[in-house]
Order: sequence, then structure tokens, then C-alpha cells
Amino acid sequence: MNLPNAKQDATRVTLVGMWLDLLLGIGKIVGGMMTQSFALITDGIHSLADAVSDIFVLIVARISHTAPDAEHPYGHGRFETLGTIAMGIVFFITAGILLFDSIQRLRTSQGLLFLPSVA
Repeated sequence: MNLPNAKQDATRVTLVGMWLDLLLGIGKIVGGMMTQSFALITDGIHSLADAVSDIFVLIVARISHTAPDAEHPYGHGRFETLGTIAMGIVFFITAGILLFDSIQRLRTSQGLLFLPSVA
């Protein structure tokens, strides 16, 4: 597979995945708010975090597929490692925030306060 096609394929697949993640995330959050399901809201937030990580993938794909230059005679492929680390940090922070919120809800027996119950 040649380099330009690989970059185009990676970009196309990532954009499709990002739009699907955004739609799923919004749908899950709305559904979770309507049904008062914190699990569904959490899953929606996870889908939105996936969409954010797709932005990192697009940036990293653009940089890592850049041709070698004077400063990087072997190419820019190592930028993929930096992108992977950044995505891991985003997921770790998201998981930490959701874990903290879940523990707070368990300790205070607090439900979802932002919408009245549909039932």
C-alpha cells in the first residue's frame, strides 16, 4: 500500500467513525436523560470521548505520514506513539471523572437531578 492511499484511507475511516461516535454519544446521553439512566449517560460520554480521540488520530495521521525532512530523516512515524499516549491520557481522565462521579452518587444516594422522571 502506498503512502498517499494509506493516509487517505486512514482519514476516511476515522471521519466516518468520528461522526458515528458523535451521533451515538448524543443519542445515548439524550436517552439516558429521558430514562434517568446514569449508565447510558456514562456510555454516551464514552462515545463522545471516542470522537475526541478520533481528532487526535486525524492529527497524528497527518503528521506521521509526512515525508522525511532534514530534522526527521527517517520520517515522522514516531508521532503515532505520541498520539497513542495522548489518547490514553484522555481516556484515563474521562474514566477518572466518571468514577469519581459514580462514587459520589453511591455515597449520597443521589439520582439524576437535571431532568424530571418521564414515568
